[in-house]
Amino acid sequence: MTKLKYFALILLTISASSIQAASKNLCDELIESGNSTPEQIKKCQEKFGVSEYAKEKEANKIIKDQTEKTEGEIEARKKDNIEVKKFSQDELFDAGFGKPFYAMRIDYRFRPAKEKRITDGDALCSYLGYEKSVKSVISAEIMPNDADKKGIVLDTNFLGVVSKEPELYRDEDLKFTVRKYIEITCVKRKDKSLDASADVYKKLTEDLLVLAPEINAAKKDTSSGINNGPRGGKEIKTPNGYNPPEWSKDSKTISK
Repeated sequence: MTKLKYFALILLTISASSIQAASKNLCDELIESGNSTPEQIKKCQEKFGVSEYAKEKEANKIIKDQTEKTEGEIEARKKDNIEVKKFSQDELFDAGFGKPFYAMRIDYRFRPAKEKRITDGDALCSYLGYEKSVKSVISAEIMPNDADKKGIVLDTNFLGVVSKEPELYRDEDLKFTVRKYIEITCVKRKDKSLDASADVYKKLTEDLLVLAPEINAAKKDTSSGINNGPRGGKEIKTPNGYNPPEWSKDSKTISK
């Protein structure tokens, strides 16, 4: 509970106690019965006066209305404090100095295949000058020979600190397939002090969209370069109908 709401609750409690203690007159009973028009109530109060009960009740309503208005304004400022930016594939390619950012690595030596996030969404947004990822779109799998040294990754240490300098992705033994970022939507707070205790920012989570391989395509596009054509993907959580490559079946040991 915010300090404002807590303070308002105290005032309303005190006011409610005062209302119960204050005496009513005929006009108050006419209001509560609901059978009199506003004009008739006004005439009654002109004749018999506005009771202390009515005055306390009006004061209570003003406090409640003002509290709700102030809280609404605060929430509006919190939402306005969030800046959103969607980075396209071209923008990511440019930020990677001509190379895509790899999001995920898949190891088919495990059964089932083991997926590892090698560039976290928040890490990429941090590198791009923002704070958190709210949506990431990543590609279908790219084969090892098309991935080695053709993309970059951002390392995040065990303390959650993101490396300021990206690293060239290396898989010289061609063991893994990867997925690259197609686009990412990032957010940041314009004023961190304003939103320090706000739930709006804290509740933001990442929506991950994985593009499926093209079905019945003449040739599967595994290029790590920019593809401006239609992607034709759909939302999935794991590879759909993917057969492990032959090279993965020959390996029996798991490298560290």
